[in-house]
Amino acid sequence: MRTDLDTILTPGQKKDSARMTGAGTVTKTDGTDGRILVKLKPDGLIDIFDDEHLIVEVDGGAVPMRITDVKRRGDRSATIELANIKTADQARHLVGCRVLGLDERDEDEDSDDLEMGSLIGFTINDPSTGEVGVIEDIDDSVAINPLFVVSTPSGEVLIPAADEFVIDINEEGKTLTMSLPAGLLNLDDTPEA
Repeated sequence: MRTDLDTILTPGQKKDSARMTGAGTVTKTDGTDGRILVKLKPDGLIDIFDDEHLIVEVDGGAVPMRITDVKRRGDRSATIELANIKTADQARHLVGCRVLGLDERDEDEDSDDLEMGSLIGFTINDPSTGEVGVIEDIDDSVAINPLFVVSTPSGEVLIPAADEFVIDINEEGKTLTMSLPAGLLNLDDTPEA
């Protein structure tokens, strides 16, 4: 039985259903009983794990599925059991599908703001040291401030994704210019005491 999206949205949400946005992805199946692992985007804007329904984009349409159980795996992922998905084979059809959530940001907020996850693939430049490397991932396990996981010629480095370091974001050129604190890139080079 398929649930109609309108039946689970409140009247206030129905008028805003056009504000549905990608909140994460079904990354894999979990076990043999139809559970799935959902990973949310690192921008932290939408948390769908407390909802009664998981809204999955299947073949270009938003399909609500009733959640029967959620087991969180950190802040950004969870194993989810759905009412109508009972086998690993059924769950496999959802792997790779986008999970949608209602973007509840104020409409007056600047819609030009980039989401943190959209910076993956950008090259970081520092005016004093030149090209630093490419952002490969976002580590949001640190509650205070997420970190850019950056691939550099000398290996992987973690750079705080702090607004005060950002000088410029060039979306077209996929570059992020940051003024990094002296020595930040050389933390691993410090001799042990």
